[in-house]
Amino acid sequence: MPSPGIYKRYAENEYYHIFNRGNNKLTIFRDDQDYKTFLKFFWELVKHSHVSPTRVPDIVPLCYCLMPTHFHCLLKQTSKTGITNFMKRLIVKYVMYFNRKHERVGRLFQSIFKAKHIDEEGYLLHLSRYIHLNPVEIWRGALEEYPYSSYSTYLGAQKNSLLNTEDILGFFQSARRLSLKRIQSYRDFVESQLEGNTLEYSYLG
Repeated sequence: MPSPGIYKRYAENEYYHIFNRGNNKLTIFRDDQDYKTFLKFFWELVKHSHVSPTRVPDIVPLCYCLMPTHFHCLLKQTSKTGITNFMKRLIVKYVMYFNRKHERVGRLFQSIFKAKHIDEEGYLLHLSRYIHLNPVEIWRGALEEYPYSSYSTYLGAQKNSLLNTEDILGFFQSARRLSLKRIQSYRDFVESQLEGNTLEYSYLG
């Protein structure tokens, strides 16, 4: 049987929650180099889809978070096979790197990837919060200091021209795109759930 996620059809100009975990809950990021290598491959493939200013990119990333045993990202597909091609290349590249580095063979992930269509625009905001809150279970520092998440970019601490934050921050009214008030409103929205420390939007099972 084909791996889940490979042969599904994904609609153009639609948003998808992409996620995957290690096979049998295997640790897929063992050290800082593993995290950084995955992100290096991720951004290289994003850049490849932006090779020409006249070409519509295959996918547009909105947010992401890497955890020891799994990862999440929120992507907008802008071409017919954008997500399928992007994720397949990303996973294959990372598995080859990981198995070579850690001298192992065999399956690393449960599948190539899993995807959930986001069919309600307002749900994007809540999903971004869920993704950015993932580190609270393992990270003792400030949430925006977690190094393997896009949260710091949303708060303006990091710059990344390939990450689309506008579709999320646009939910907060402001006359200026880079308004500090809008950024603070998003921080308040995300961190309002820290007291309860509950993640409401888990699909990993």
